[in-house]
Amino acid sequence: MLTAVIVLFLLVGGLGAVMTPVRTATLTYGDDTASAIDEMDAFATAENRSWPETYVLSRWGDNRAYNAHLNGNSQSYGYARSNYLDFLRSDESEEWYQQIQGRVGFIIISEIPEFSELDSETMYARLHDRQGLGTHYQLLYAGDEKKAYAVVPGTMVNGTVNETTASVTISGRMDVGSRTMITQREIPTEDGSYTIRIATPGTYTVGNRTVEVTQEDVVAG
Repeated sequence: MLTAVIVLFLLVGGLGAVMTPVRTATLTYGDDTASAIDEMDAFATAENRSWPETYVLSRWGDNRAYNAHLNGNSQSYGYARSNYLDFLRSDESEEWYQQIQGRVGFIIISEIPEFSELDSETMYARLHDRQGLGTHYQLLYAGDEKKAYAVVPGTMVNGTVNETTASVTISGRMDVGSRTMITQREIPTEDGSYTIRIATPGTYTVGNRTVEVTQEDVVAG
């Protein structure tokens, strides 16, 4: 469990002043939150990300805690409150990516019961149920209650099949931290061609073709 300890000091005395602790506050996060923070922090370090590309978009109840740890900018949750739920309800994946690119670095997803009936193409369904396949969001952590994603360009995988084939199945073994996660979905084809964006490293099979996607692939685009 991740514990952050904040100590406030009082300056006393003259030239020989010492710093005397007058108050200690301990902030304790649950295991899911702590693990998500660890994975986002490791990603930011590995990819040399700095503010504002370390901003965490989440429900506003936890938003200041995430950003306090990731970037130290936790004064307000106004951006999250104005945009988070609209983002999840939307089925305009590319439009939202263009809007938040460079402004948001990470996204936290947790179950929202009233969103369970939303269309399968909404961002909530794509990130909560489908591990971000076909989006610009790399799955960094998948816990019991929360998932953490990094905003990345992703890499495009395309190919051809018989023109009479209406769709093709993509299945993948995704590298998520120290875990391997399985994902699968159907991709529609058009005149025998298909294309899909992959944002999480791993090994993917599309029809009878196998594709290896690396971390460099998903961050370079």
